[in-house]
Amino acid sequence: MSQIQKKVFYQPGEVSEQDWMLESDLVEYVRRGEVRQLHLSGNEDGKWTLYVLLLYRRAFMVVRTVRGSIRGFASIDKLMSSLVRLGDGKVPPLTISV
Repeated sequence: MSQIQKKVFYQPGEVSEQDWMLESDLVEYVRRGEVRQLHLSGNEDGKWTLYVLLLYRRAFMVVRTVRGSIRGFASIDKLMSSLVRLGDGKVPPLTISV
């Protein structure tokens, strides 16, 4: 008989301007297994913003580009395929809000 695992998921609140990471950092954190949860939030412009909760942090961080703007993803499919490919097949738990 299989066991049911209980998982607690969090929702991001206000994200501070200092709480961000680059996409390249996200890939490394995923590869090392240091990401507790990912959260996608839909924007008014039809794009998705990715928030990351690390194991040793209490607040979510937003993913930014090298130029410093918030990284917007056009589709969830592209985001997930990139995470699977770049993270060596490891994908942390993901929640979505519209």
